[in-house]
Amino acid sequence: MRFACSVYTYTNFHFERHTHFYHELVLIQRGRIKAHVGGKEYLLGQGDLIVYPANTDHEEWVMGERPLLTSMCAFSWEAIGPGEAIVCHDTDGHMEELLAWLARECYAHWPITGPSAAGKDRSFGLPMLHAILAELKRLSCHEPNAMVDQVRAFIRDNLRSAFTFKDLLALSGLGRSQFAVQYRRITGRSPMEDARLMRVEEARRLIITSPLTLSEIAPMVGIANEFHLSRLLKTVLGVNVRDLRPTSRE
Repeated sequence: MRFACSVYTYTNFHFERHTHFYHELVLIQRGRIKAHVGGKEYLLGQGDLIVYPANTDHEEWVMGERPLLTSMCAFSWEAIGPGEAIVCHDTDGHMEELLAWLARECYAHWPITGPSAAGKDRSFGLPMLHAILAELKRLSCHEPNAMVDQVRAFIRDNLRSAFTFKDLLALSGLGRSQFAVQYRRITGRSPMEDARLMRVEEARRLIITSPLTLSEIAPMVGIANEFHLSRLLKTVLGVNVRDLRPTSRE
């Protein structure tokens, strides 16, 4: 097993039809893409991930005006053969954390990234890569549910807004009780609990990846103020700002 890991940012970009001799896992951290692979079209947003199998043609477009930020892991592994793409959602943010750790390992041990590095032997990171593949298997085993996907897409696109349970209910096409029961059965959370988790996870990402203060981040994710956000980070994710940003300016 060989691998490489990289982070890329693109704006208004079109990746023409191409193929790789390695498998390519792409996690969308910000923005949206449209992907054509195996005769199918996929629209992917924040938290979605896709695996392009080796020797499989694919084509991608960056959608909208917002810059696209992705984490990418290129690897070879006999357990995945050519065929259709694997598409799923990084429900709990674990894949993003694993890819971040793997990227740091790559940069620390071998400062070459991108496809040219896919053939480098990097046995030091194999335990982390095994963890990434195990997480991919876990995520892809969950049966996709169009209703939950639609509600979560709405939440991701409207984190700044003060939407209500009724707004989410209207998207489902179900009765109130049926919606609440089915959503919790599939996700393990109520719709509004899931929305709160997504708000806090996006706040965590912004704290880690940007110099923005909590007072700036809070309204960006639909949370009343920095004090409420700080409390939610502790109660929902079990972390403090200082855990995420050691040189915090808060």
